[in-house]
Amino acid sequence: MENSAYTNENRPEYNDIFKRVFLSLFAAHFIVVYGDSEEISNIIKHFDYYNALIASFVIAFLVLYYIWMITRYLDARLDWFHDTNKRVVAQILLGVAPPAVIAVLLAWVYFSMYGYKIQETPYFDSDFPVILLLIFLANIYYFLYYLVASFWPRDDIERSTKNYENLEKKPDYIITSPGYKRVILVHTITKSIPVPIEEIAYFFREQKQNFLRKKDGETFDINIPLDELEAGLDPTDFFRINRQMIICFSSCKEIKPSGARLELGVLPEFKDLIAVSETKVAAFKKWINR
Repeated sequence: MENSAYTNENRPEYNDIFKRVFLSLFAAHFIVVYGDSEEISNIIKHFDYYNALIASFVIAFLVLYYIWMITRYLDARLDWFHDTNKRVVAQILLGVAPPAVIAVLLAWVYFSMYGYKIQETPYFDSDFPVILLLIFLANIYYFLYYLVASFWPRDDIERSTKNYENLEKKPDYIITSPGYKRVILVHTITKSIPVPIEEIAYFFREQKQNFLRKKDGETFDINIPLDELEAGLDPTDFFRINRQMIICFSSCKEIKPSGARLELGVLPEFKDLIAVSETKVAAFKKWINR
């Protein structure tokens, strides 16, 4: 299943901190009162209720925060539409199992503080199944969030686009030559970083993953196909020398003949031999000889 309108640049950032706080508080309350036969009106009068509520809230929030981080990490590497099977497996292995372990470890710390052994408490019989359900529902929530963001235009993007279209002179970071990218937005687990085109030395593909390397040597993995990058880059500055690499003119250090091909030296240096494909040699010579 493909969705051509959904790209690396507009995937969801999941700005839902208030929802996570509310859900963590709700989950903490549910876990504390679950299985207790006493009336809630009486339960909330006891100090032990608030003590357990705070501890459960911290555990629930940290678990949800982990799921939030790992979901954004996987979004940058495995698209739900193009890598469905791998993404399902990765989401289960990283989005379900580790948070369950984290929840158990935090609960173990909590019970140890009060002199209890976790295996001697009803935690695994009552609390842990509820926590597993919440973890599963949290992963489903982010999957549905992803689907909605994929097919539903975001108002802030549309408004920004209209505002820029109404400007007599658009900012430099929005446009350069007509139709060409000025910035590549790369994503890490904790933040997104706009990398100006003029700072990029080359793009390359390695072990089925695409990367961007800046002229200062800093490297980021990106979730943009090289074909898409090639179409969006100014051909005056960038050239697709083979299936695995797009280079910037200013990063070409030296050119050596190698049979029917050409070998390139680039800055910053690349660990493997860089060769211009035979079918691109003539075009490359015209491009480099300006």
